[in-house]
Amino acid sequence: MAELFLDIRDRHIRAIASEGEIVRFQKAYPLKAAEAKVHNVQDRQSTAHAGLLEGELADILSRIRSDAGVSLDHAHLILPSAEVRFTTHVLPRMPQQEALKLLTRKTVAEPGGESPQINLAPMAIEQNNQTWLAEYVTTDTLKAYKKEFSASRLKLKTVTTALDATLHAVASIRESIFNAHAIFEVNTHSIEAYYISASCLLFHETLETNESSDFIDGLDAERNQKRRMYTILDLLYRINSQYLSSNPMNPLQKAWLCGTDASIPELVTALQDALGVETALLTSGQTDDQVTECRFTVLKGLQKAYHDGLLVNFMHPDLLRRFPLRKKSGMLVYIATALLAAFVVTTTEYRHSRLNKRAGDEKKALASQKSSQATSATYAKNLDLLRKLSGSQVMFYPIFRELAMNLPDGVYLDSFSYSSKDSRDTIDISATFKQSGDLGTQKTLTRLMEVMDRSPYLNNHREPSVISTTKELKKAMTVKFTCEVHPLDTAK
Repeated sequence: MAELFLDIRDRHIRAIASEGEIVRFQKAYPLKAAEAKVHNVQDRQSTAHAGLLEGELADILSRIRSDAGVSLDHAHLILPSAEVRFTTHVLPRMPQQEALKLLTRKTVAEPGGESPQINLAPMAIEQNNQTWLAEYVTTDTLKAYKKEFSASRLKLKTVTTALDATLHAVASIRESIFNAHAIFEVNTHSIEAYYISASCLLFHETLETNESSDFIDGLDAERNQKRRMYTILDLLYRINSQYLSSNPMNPLQKAWLCGTDASIPELVTALQDALGVETALLTSGQTDDQVTECRFTVLKGLQKAYHDGLLVNFMHPDLLRRFPLRKKSGMLVYIATALLAAFVVTTTEYRHSRLNKRAGDEKKALASQKSSQATSATYAKNLDLLRKLSGSQVMFYPIFRELAMNLPDGVYLDSFSYSSKDSRDTIDISATFKQSGDLGTQKTLTRLMEVMDRSPYLNNHREPSVISTTKELKKAMTVKFTCEVHPLDTAK
């Protein structure tokens, strides 16, 4: 898919179709001067734009599609200067974005319709003040162009001005500027002059030539061509005088010429003599036919700025997303969308009410179930408690009394632990006594074993474990028993 770069100024259409940075098509379409006279009485707010009659733009786009032989994806347009309002503002020094916000707020505050799109170009800096050249493009103009390109099945992606495109076209020579360079774009019906320094725009002026090109025979044509060239020279000299009077500290260093006028080759030498400075054709690159190439200088600047990502675009993203409500198809889409939304809302409300009713019923059922479950849990708990109370229980008091009364002298209980598992009640007993010779120790151990064997509450004890330890710096012996316990028979 190719990108279309289009310049419709001065009824001399220039088009470039490119894929990436490779130019696939480049051609100029001059319109008849007689049509321009008819258009001078046309309303600027109608579908005709800056010298184009109604339907001419669609016809030009159709011819470009046919001649280019490539599929066009998006269009990028240079607006006619007549549809751009230029004003200068002197503000305190601040960043460009802050100055743009300030001017935007002032513009919105003014009475009128929808606020225009604004761009600022930096100009001279004087002490604490900065001069800005403001470009205003009305939103109605942008909508009208978008509508016409959409009718030709082409999306208008970028809208910019000749000023921005020209500044990008001369970006490569600005570093070599010492004082000031002038760029004169001489077209069939207008002259646009830009004076620039290495860092800013110094002066800008747009004038109409208003010179008739009617003639009867060859002699009149030659005389008329000379008269036209002198008229253009006079305008350029007046523009230069106006610049020098307002910028005496930045004399003109060099002048550049470009545009669609047929007298540009002769103007190069004549202008150099009139201004006394070096003058040359401004082209976008080295080419054999510089006269033809200088017609596309500004358009090549637009192409370069777009690929470098530095282009000033007046086509705000909100305008690109805005739907054409006034069209019949747009109205049908909106009506269908509204009916669909109403249907979805009604269906959702109905389903929501049904779900609320079902949720209420389920809450009631769940509350009833929870109440019965709570009753069942309480009953089961009480039943388990009654079962435990009515069952056999271990009585520790008789066991402690028996051990206290029957344990041999010198035998001490270290630990006493009870556990119940799988309906079996067991007690772990750890007893310690001091060793007093082989015979005494054996005697004490024997008596301890007899106590455990004769106990009516303990039986089936496992083989005890005997460990020799030290207690209070004396040898001692620790004996551990594990016994089953006879529970208390509650039936008696």
